[in-house]
Amino acid sequence: MAKKKKNNSDQTADEKLNTEKTQETDVEEIFSETTEETMNEHSSKEKEETDDNENEENDLKTSDEELESELKSSEKTILPRKRKIVKNIRLPFVIFIFAAALLTVVIWKCFFNQSVIGSWYYIAEGEHIETYDAPESSDEPESVSTSYSQRVCYTFGEDGSCKVTLGTTTVEGSYSIYSIQGGNIIAPMVVYQYTPVFYGTFDYEVTGNIFTGRKLLIHDDYGETLELEPGEGENPLSQMENFIAEEQLVGTWRDEEYGLTYTFTEDGFLTSKSDDGLTVEYAYTKFDDGYLIVKCYGNGEQADYYTYEFTDNKTYINGSLVEKVN
Repeated sequence: MAKKKKNNSDQTADEKLNTEKTQETDVEEIFSETTEETMNEHSSKEKEETDDNENEENDLKTSDEELESELKSSEKTILPRKRKIVKNIRLPFVIFIFAAALLTVVIWKCFFNQSVIGSWYYIAEGEHIETYDAPESSDEPESVSTSYSQRVCYTFGEDGSCKVTLGTTTVEGSYSIYSIQGGNIIAPMVVYQYTPVFYGTFDYEVTGNIFTGRKLLIHDDYGETLELEPGEGENPLSQMENFIAEEQLVGTWRDEEYGLTYTFTEDGFLTSKSDDGLTVEYAYTKFDDGYLIVKCYGNGEQADYYTYEFTDNKTYINGSLVEKVN
């Protein structure tokens, strides 16, 4: 009986031990589950916090980018307007200054221009007798008398150059201007081969305006006044009738002995220029072997003969040796 009680007691102890083990296992499982849940919750919270932080950073980034974009947009929008306002302020001022300056120049040129710079002319009338040596084969007379009415043109350059042109004849020189006791003085020096064409010291004045007509008045010491109007000279030169070219002469030739340069064109024109400032334009045609008829305008129409010769690879014009330069 006592032994049976012992067995029961042992069984009870084993059951109790098993119960405690089971409870420990349950506690461990519960603790494990609780810990896992807690860790999951912490991990979830940390993840949420990380996501929140990333979102906040992204939001801040987006906000910064939007702010920069707005600033740039603001700069693009505002700055041109500021520049435009400045332009709008300056442009009318610049236009006003330019218009005022232009108006001043126009008024001065229209009403108060006393400058002689430019071309002026008067009409010369008279009779001209031309004599020349005609070749034996020519039926032309040795002298021709013609009446003329021709513009004489005076051209004053800004550089102090002066030209006097009569028809197709031009003489070049120079001039200067100065004032004495309130009077205007012009001193031209246009001379050809010691012959004064326009030379001396003269009082002058410019009268009128572009509406009433400007005039240049040049007074000499003898009480005579040369009255000039603005305008160019006239060049009535045209190709001669029945023109015949001399092809061997076409080009530019230099006469070193007399300081002359001749230029012949294939369509019948000749320019003769001397080193002392005389330029004459001619129309020409071949008349006979070795002869040209030339025509120019000075005091009316003037005609003459030129001679030429090709011999021993040399060329002569009017009996003088020339060399081709072009």
